[in-house]
Amino acid sequence: MKLWLVRHAKPLVEKGLCYGRLDVSADQSLTEMATDKLITALSENSGVKVLLTSPRQRTKQLANLLAKRLNLNLLEEERLAEMDFGEWEGNLWDDVPKSAIDLWTEDFNDHAFGGGESTGQLLDRVWQLMKNAKNRNEDQIWVTHAGVIKAVRFLIDTGEPYIKSAADWPLETTNFGDWITVDITT
Repeated sequence: MKLWLVRHAKPLVEKGLCYGRLDVSADQSLTEMATDKLITALSENSGVKVLLTSPRQRTKQLANLLAKRLNLNLLEEERLAEMDFGEWEGNLWDDVPKSAIDLWTEDFNDHAFGGGESTGQLLDRVWQLMKNAKNRNEDQIWVTHAGVIKAVRFLIDTGEPYIKSAADWPLETTNFGDWITVDITT
């Protein structure tokens, strides 16, 4: 069973802004370009019947275009939302005190960064969604965020929704408007 993990197009935010759960729009022309590119890639894989999206504007823009072009029903899924960075949402990352980041990285699984959500909570909700997808056993497209895509990579690599150290978190980030595919049948 294949998952297409699609990251939204570049959001319309200031460079360096912490915007995990903020509901911001993406650049519309880049969203359309990403959709065209994905449609071309999907034309060789007609088995996709499930299209899920994070409920944030920047993902729904791309997902709505995909749904129309692929003639698929679109389902909003809160578990596909980006990590909640609590009080740091809407601030520049450069303005977040190093001590706050240190607290997070020292207890990466359990510390709720900015009082929002812990990495362990993110992993758990993505783990549950992956289990649901396996039970459904149909190729799916998830239009989502970098953090969720990294969580899926981590869960596939480790097989468990617990991270011992920040050093274990995947470094590679899927570019805006790009995707990866993963097999989750095993």
